Amino acid sequence: MKNNIKYYIFLVLIIIFGFAIRLINLDKNGGLWYDEITIYSISQNFSGDLKRFLQFPIYYVFYKFWICILGNSDFVIRLMSVIFDILSLFMTFILTKNIYKIFSNDEIQSIKAGLVSSSLYAVNSSFIYYAQEAKFYSFTFFAVLLFFIFWIKFLDKNCSKINFVLFYLSTLILLYSNTCQIVLIMFAFILMTVLFVKRNIIKQKLSYLMILSTVFIPLIIFLIRIKGYFTGNFDAVVFDNSFTLSVFQNYFSPILIGVQNNVLNYQKFLIKHLLDIKYLVYVLIPVIISIFGILYSVKKSVICRYLFLICSLYLVFHLILPLFSSYKPLVRYTLFVLPIFISLLAVGLKVLTNKYLKRCLFAVLIFINAFCLILPSSALFIQRPDGYKTLADFLKVNNIPNNANFILPIRENLLDKYYKIRGEKLSLYILNSDAAQKTYLTNDEINGLKNDNGNKQIYYKRFLTNDKISEEFIKFVDEKFSVNKPIVLITDKSICVFNNQQISQIVQSSHYSNYALQFLRLSKLNNDLLKVLKLRFKRYDVYNSDMWDVYVFY
Repeated sequence: MKNNIKYYIFLVLIIIFGFAIRLINLDKNGGLWYDEITIYSISQNFSGDLKRFLQFPIYYVFYKFWICILGNSDFVIRLMSVIFDILSLFMTFILTKNIYKIFSNDEIQSIKAGLVSSSLYAVNSSFIYYAQEAKFYSFTFFAVLLFFIFWIKFLDKNCSKINFVLFYLSTLILLYSNTCQIVLIMFAFILMTVLFVKRNIIKQKLSYLMILSTVFIPLIIFLIRIKGYFTGNFDAVVFDNSFTLSVFQNYFSPILIGVQNNVLNYQKFLIKHLLDIKYLVYVLIPVIISIFGILYSVKKSVICRYLFLICSLYLVFHLILPLFSSYKPLVRYTLFVLPIFISLLAVGLKVLTNKYLKRCLFAVLIFINAFCLILPSSALFIQRPDGYKTLADFLKVNNIPNNANFILPIRENLLDKYYKIRGEKLSLYILNSDAAQKTYLTNDEINGLKNDNGNKQIYYKRFLTNDKISEEFIKFVDEKFSVNKPIVLITDKSICVFNNQQISQIVQSSHYSNYALQFLRLSKLNNDLLKVLKLRFKRYDVYNSDMWDVYVFY
């Protein structure tokens, strides 16, 4: 144990470094942006969005507990993600140490492998970026690592009862921290069962497997009771077959792309920058070294092959599902297997027989990733959309009357943390309801949207290019938005991006399918709503900022 103390001192230093890095620029001046403030608003009222809460129940309960105990400042809320990311850094050390020890049985070398993985985790830009967001990513990284640590132990023929209990609990935590991870869990369970059959220990493990199956009972109940439990708003996502290249870049290089939405035609971007020295150094070199290290671990270790297979199937699932459904993944949807790939990478570098080569490759990865953290484009300084604190400050500075009725983008209560609205809180998204759609879409178009999910653009085409506003739509606006009272319409320029002329040009172009339908649809609805309000009110004032347009109708 005395011989190992110095290595654990190194681990503590890595943890301190990783923690310090993640605190830089954590308290962002703009406040919580849309995704973050949505999670905050749900935590204040679980029943307000029960479906979303039940997709992340353990996360939301812990989130609520955190802000009740420590307060709801933006810094404190984001600090929860930092803490769980640092815990994940430590769990990566444990997982890698356990993987390496399976085939080496050398305690010191296993610890060294764990130090390699924790170092790589500490400087990985994707982990740093999401550690600074008040979202569920870091929490889920922790749950994934916990799950696989005990999954490996459960594979052992002589797995103790306490390890089985811990595996059961870790499965429960992962599944109900982020129920979308049922895909990852199912692949792990299927492979585990196949291995038990292959080793002729299925009878010995059968009772355990039956007990494990009970973790899915609440999820099955949710699926039965809640219609469209796993559906999402994929109309806001752009997606094409270059998606995998973006995944590799964000996994293994310090230069992140498409953190808000996917980058289309990435292959063209790649070809264009192949001779760019910066792209070569900051992107291609770390990606190539990482893929090499992972594949080398697969070559050398059976347990690495199992983990690689599970993670690869998880990625393939995200690539294949869009071919058969309206699902469109973002790079961040696939990030939950990245901690496992980092462990495999560390093992691959550690088992290289050429000492000079493995030290050189490790040093290159650490240097490139660490150096890029000081760049303005690094994970520490990537600009999110303006937060809602910025909007609240804008409303106060311009003396916007808070006793008016407010029409906000998407959700009604996103300003509650920073600004007290005394009038009625409404949402632009009301115009996307079934009742509203009947005022601007035909019955055939509505039926097409319900029954032909993969071709939504077709059924919105007429509406998007039609400048005429129907009397039914005007009447709907009159009823829902009470236009006999002062109204404040807040337009989020990151959501309502286009004017009607731009929308028409996009729809009639050959690139129509490349645009996220949600932004086209909400832009058109916002434009039409604005037209109606201008007709209904005698006067209005307009206040503009980089991110927001605020219209005050009297």
